[in-house]
Amino acid sequence: MSPVGFLHTSPVHITTFNELLFHVDHRRESVVVVDEGLLRGARAFGPSDPRVIDGIEAALDELESAGVSAVLCTCSTIAGVAEAIGQTRKVPVVRVDRAMAAAAVRRGPRIAVVATVESTLTPTRQLIESVALEQGAIVELTSVVSEGAWERFEAGAIDDYLDLVAATCETLEDRCDVIVLAQASMAAAADRVSGAVPILSSPKLAVEDADEIAGNPEAEEALFHLHNLTLAEGHSLLLTAQNAPNFWPLTLPDLASRMQATTLAHLRAPDDALLAALLMKLFADRQLSPNPEILPYLARRMDRSFDAARRLVATLDETALTAGRPITRAMAAKVLDKMTQ
Repeated sequence: MSPVGFLHTSPVHITTFNELLFHVDHRRESVVVVDEGLLRGARAFGPSDPRVIDGIEAALDELESAGVSAVLCTCSTIAGVAEAIGQTRKVPVVRVDRAMAAAAVRRGPRIAVVATVESTLTPTRQLIESVALEQGAIVELTSVVSEGAWERFEAGAIDDYLDLVAATCETLEDRCDVIVLAQASMAAAADRVSGAVPILSSPKLAVEDADEIAGNPEAEEALFHLHNLTLAEGHSLLLTAQNAPNFWPLTLPDLASRMQATTLAHLRAPDDALLAALLMKLFADRQLSPNPEILPYLARRMDRSFDAARRLVATLDETALTAGRPITRAMAAKVLDKMTQ
């Protein structure tokens, strides 16, 4: 069984990604290369600088010599360059934030990108814009650097680092539909944000959105082998996607046949009762107590999704606070009209 390779620019990522790999396949081993100089070089000279490229090539040489089947680059600053280099090598290189970018575009159009390192913003923005173009979507990007956070990270004060990232995210609540955390080290900050806007981070999303691999021969082959391996060893394999496998434009026939034979579970839009219960919880989280008749009124008229519920409650909360009065049915009707325009 070939191990999976990880290219990190900080040792802090080792535990996070090894744990994710364990959950996917606990028998699969990893080979890790950590080169903090790659990020320093990319910040100083740009990720396409020959010195940075030589460093990436050297790291990939080391991973390939260890017999890895694929490499995951967990640094968003150099991930695009690493992925491009991987196209010329035997072992495919996958950037950690590609699935996250696709998920952000689907949740947009207003996307806020938060980073603690300035050099990460441009590669992440370029990736999101590229994915939006592929999906035929129009997005509005806002980029924010969490001031002072990276210094706390370098000092080893991880709790302070995550608190600063979370505080930055909370300032973006009314300016975006989704927040993207541009660096893998920021992922744990999402749990520290009390707002309603969804927050995406790359470690978990890197093992989701299976349909996004369609048309990528190396990625399709990797999924094919992973599928065979998990079933042969008696394990389960969970895949998430926007559509059923028969709609995926897969180019590997053996993978297509296996995917079409998988058991499907459809996560359908929530019904009125579930939406009303969700709205009640979201209002309670904000210490709001609207008239009970408002809940079914909203549930029957709002977009039928959990994201829509979060945005609706956040907007009602802001509207009531600005107006200085409680949430009423008339206020709810105006907010719904404005959100559907």
